[in-house]
Amino acid sequence: MAYINFPIKLLKKIEPLLEEYFSYERSMFHLEFEEIHNIYIQNGKYSKEQEETYLTVPSFKQSYIETSLNTEKIYETMMQVGKAIMLDFGDYDFNKILQMYFDLVDEESVTETDWNIAYSLVMVAAIYHKYVNSDGFFDFRDFLVNDLQSVYNTFVRPDLLKLYEMFHDKKQIKSNTIRIEYNNEVITLDNFDNWFMNMITPYLDKYLGVSSLEEAQKELEEDYPTKGRKGRKKNCIVADWILWQTTQLLQLSSFAEANVQINKSQAAFLLDYMKYLRLIEEDSQKDDPLNLRATLNNLKKNNPKFNWWNIPKQKESPNNPFNTDIHRAW
Repeated sequence: MAYINFPIKLLKKIEPLLEEYFSYERSMFHLEFEEIHNIYIQNGKYSKEQEETYLTVPSFKQSYIETSLNTEKIYETMMQVGKAIMLDFGDYDFNKILQMYFDLVDEESVTETDWNIAYSLVMVAAIYHKYVNSDGFFDFRDFLVNDLQSVYNTFVRPDLLKLYEMFHDKKQIKSNTIRIEYNNEVITLDNFDNWFMNMITPYLDKYLGVSSLEEAQKELEEDYPTKGRKGRKKNCIVADWILWQTTQLLQLSSFAEANVQINKSQAAFLLDYMKYLRLIEEDSQKDDPLNLRATLNNLKKNNPKFNWWNIPKQKESPNNPFNTDIHRAW
């Protein structure tokens, strides 16, 4: 892991770009802000060196409860009294990203905006690293996840939806025979008088809480894109979104050209940056300027959307609500 003390003064300058282009929120680094907060309010517990590293003002003894009731107020206060915030970049190199950017900038035409863009892209690496390693929960997994409900939302419900889709499909049935494979064994059921389907469909109707085949299919496609038949995997979605947003940000760079979506320099940076984040595989089909341009043209038409936060879907059947009496997820 590579931990960097990122200057708060610099973060203030680039926050508008991060918010506009990459949906940045201070809460993504809640624990990091909380650490500065702890140094600030607990005079004497931390060393003088730590105070000098992370604070612009002396610390003093305060009540943690009184100062932590409003998290947004904590973040704002730490942006005022903090000097640096310690961020985990994983194996991403802070200086490597800066070098990648400034290798394409004419030294004589470097602007302050160039520096803000470069540092914003450094921060995106830290955000993406934390997103991946926290599964999109950042520092709030314990607040957002109910274990039983998570099992139901993530694993059980998509299976039930697929069964619902199969047994409610109105295609002509050629045979009532059902083949089941389980634990490396296969059995075939004659399913006389369609008893199996008549047994399972009432259960699905009751405990899924969907009203039609179309509703079940829509939920599979929109909420479970890797589990249904359609939709794109989430790592592809975040890759496309970061690519598109970075492309828009680069239009502010000193090496951008008016009325040109991407020029040669921008394309070179985009490919290097995306490969460095491991969102494009080296020497793959996507590692190509022509493919990149085609991808961007497609993204321009479809306007990619992405949410960093993996907020649990909080799904439950109206016939099987989650409460203290429920001890399993089906």
